[in-house]
Amino acid sequence: MKFRSLTFFLLLSILALLLLSTTVQAAEYREVNTKVKAEDILKNIESGKDIYLENCRIVGELNLSNVELKKVSKYNRIPWYYYEEDPDPTDSEEGVVEGNITFINCSFDSDLDFSKALFSRSVLFHEVNCSSNATFGASFFNGTSNFYKTTFNRTSNFTSTNFNDNANFSFTTFRGQTSFKGADFNDTAYFNKVIFGSNSNEITDFCDVGFRHSVYFEETTFNDITNFDSTLFDGFASFQGSIFNNTTSFNEANFHDFTSFQGSIFNNTTSFNETNFHDFASFERSTSKVGSTSAVDTYFNMDSFDGTISFKNVIFKGTSEFLNASFDSPTEFTSVLFNNDALFQGVKFNDRVKFTLVKFQSSTDFSDVAFNDISSFYGVSFKGPTYFGNGTWGYSTHSTTFKYCNFYEVTFNNNADFVGPYSPRNIYSDGESSQTFIEYYKRFGKYDEADTIYYNYRDSSLKHKLIYAAKSKSIYDTPLLIDFLTLITCGYGVRPLNSLYFGMIMTFLFSIIYAKGPTISLVSTSTETTPIKFRFQGPGIVRTDASENQHQKVSFWDALNFSITTFIFMSHNNWDAKDNFRKWATLEGVIGWITLAIFMATLTNVLIRT
Repeated sequence: MKFRSLTFFLLLSILALLLLSTTVQAAEYREVNTKVKAEDILKNIESGKDIYLENCRIVGELNLSNVELKKVSKYNRIPWYYYEEDPDPTDSEEGVVEGNITFINCSFDSDLDFSKALFSRSVLFHEVNCSSNATFGASFFNGTSNFYKTTFNRTSNFTSTNFNDNANFSFTTFRGQTSFKGADFNDTAYFNKVIFGSNSNEITDFCDVGFRHSVYFEETTFNDITNFDSTLFDGFASFQGSIFNNTTSFNEANFHDFTSFQGSIFNNTTSFNETNFHDFASFERSTSKVGSTSAVDTYFNMDSFDGTISFKNVIFKGTSEFLNASFDSPTEFTSVLFNNDALFQGVKFNDRVKFTLVKFQSSTDFSDVAFNDISSFYGVSFKGPTYFGNGTWGYSTHSTTFKYCNFYEVTFNNNADFVGPYSPRNIYSDGESSQTFIEYYKRFGKYDEADTIYYNYRDSSLKHKLIYAAKSKSIYDTPLLIDFLTLITCGYGVRPLNSLYFGMIMTFLFSIIYAKGPTISLVSTSTETTPIKFRFQGPGIVRTDASENQHQKVSFWDALNFSITTFIFMSHNNWDAKDNFRKWATLEGVIGWITLAIFMATLTNVLIRT
């Protein structure tokens, strides 16, 4: 009895599975290698069936508004966490497409209108050809949406569409005007190797789009006017190897994650005005391309770069503008070529910036630029007029670390049109570069600024010599010692106060010698060598009016008075040096007169110019 019951249960289960399988198969509308009427597809969509068409030609307008679909409220459109505010539950416009939609190698002869629909399952347009207009505006794709290798020959409209799962448009061709304006991509979006437009000056519109996850436009070609204004990139954004053949705009766009334009080619005016880069952004040359090339004008006016930015190996063929932009992280312009005017007026570099091996082929304007951290112009070539007027260098408000700017191996080919910064206090340069700055300041009577450039040049040169001498263990090199002496005695001939400071230090040191009595003497012995001994002999000076045996006390102030008169006049007044201390007095007198001569020469040099 139990065996019969078990057999009956198994047979009943198999029958149920067969019925369920039949039901599932019956819920799909499938056509292959045939011509299909659009109205037949609509009827099956209306009944909630899956649609599967392969190698079919769809005749007639496929318009979802021609059928009655179940409506859905905004509460059921997309996951609740995508809402910024509570939606109106009474607002219901979208008709629900309950089944999977699949078109493979199909062609549409007439318009395709899937607007204001909610696709609850997957949508696949694989290698589909749309001969007429295609509209998906204000629709919701809650499942995956795949338009791989689809061709839109006329207008394609995805305005205000929501993609709540992966969206794939890779290898798709948009030949007509294309609009994704106001669309939301709530998962990863792929636009790799897509072709937008056909050089007809129509518009490819991604204005106000929200890319909430990663988006890929790699090796994509934009042939028409392209608009990414006010677009939000919350995740990784890649435009590597893309080609922009017409006017392109990223004005007021926001990039919140890593952004890459590596190897991109801009063949027309490109604008990034008031764009915010909140993470690392790279415009570097890619490994498979020659480099990023800007053929006409490029605008980064009033941009905000919060993350590291790299323009390595970029070529700007047209005018490039960075007016009033703000760079808050390390910035690199390595091996960049500016073929036309480069305008950086009012830019703020709040972190390190490198202009290494950059070539400015035309006018360059860094007027009113604030370099608030270390900046480098190593190996830069300025072939046109160059302006650094009213710039500030190294005045960081958030760090006490010394900031500087270096101009090493820089070439200025148009010195007559060079305008230096207001204050060169933190600018360091080599000999050739410093001459350009010095000539500019002297031409306008700014001798203090010219002296500052010269002093920084000599000071930097001395530091490099010291580093080299320490490595080669040749710190007693004669030119090095001469440079050091000119620094402490006269500030390389432009700071007369150094002579006074040097004189004060010398008189103080000799005062200690005269007061405490340390001296060096040669002591004869029976051996062939004559040792040198350092010893204390008491005060080294004595009053000239005192008897030889009279005990006398010499204070530090007496020694200081003796040192000053010896250093300046080589006269000892009522004091005289004792025995071995006379050589110290002679040495101090010689140093004093040499220092006085250096002081007068330096002071005369400074006063005569002014």
